[in-house]
Amino acid sequence: MRQEVEPQFSELIAIIDDIQQEIKWQTKKKLICLIDGTDKASIETAEKLFYKHGKYLTDPTCSVVYSFPTALQHNTHFNQVRHYFSESYLLPNFRTQMPQQQAAPDPETEKQCHDLKEVICKRMAADLLEPEALDALVHFSGGIVRSSIMLTQRATLKALIEGKEKIKKHHVDIAINEERRIFDRLLSEKQKGLLEHVRRSNDIDADPEAGYLELLHNLSIIEYANGHVWYGVNPVVHALLRED
Repeated sequence: MRQEVEPQFSELIAIIDDIQQEIKWQTKKKLICLIDGTDKASIETAEKLFYKHGKYLTDPTCSVVYSFPTALQHNTHFNQVRHYFSESYLLPNFRTQMPQQQAAPDPETEKQCHDLKEVICKRMAADLLEPEALDALVHFSGGIVRSSIMLTQRATLKALIEGKEKIKKHHVDIAINEERRIFDRLLSEKQKGLLEHVRRSNDIDADPEAGYLELLHNLSIIEYANGHVWYGVNPVVHALLRED
């Protein structure tokens, strides 16, 4: 770690400082550096980065924003990690489903589903999507923006292969089934049992040994908030679980 990571990180810090100094000199404005993708690292790698090397992440003389894995919020070291930074902000997922005990959608959930549709349609012309296809993309994304974009890209490819001018519901269904097969290969029977518990209770055990944090990290479990934090099973995964 010291031989390979630290020299590269020191070089990155030096590059950021050089850039921000040049920008400040030429524009008389301050630089904000956004470092994306660090939330996609494995839990072990992210823990090493933010916990063991967290103090170095604030070395740049400009403001820096890092993306942070949701699962590490439940890590026992999170409070120490949080104090390395001046502020932490949770970017919530769109709430596209409801807790088990509240099956009927409420106005806020409907609004958030509408907002996610707008996000998707900002990235492509809305008239290229049939309404049923857009509804399916929103629902099966679970409210995770990057999942909605990924499913839209896959469905678009299916439509192009068929020579269609619009993305239809069955194109989205194909994309969803492909994503479901990935989860099916990824999840063990024990993990599916944990997901069945989450589906019934909308809660997790934050003990790292319990196994829920890994499922939160690989997006089998999705964190939501509507007055309180609760957890739902990714809609793509639902079909892989036993019916109650």
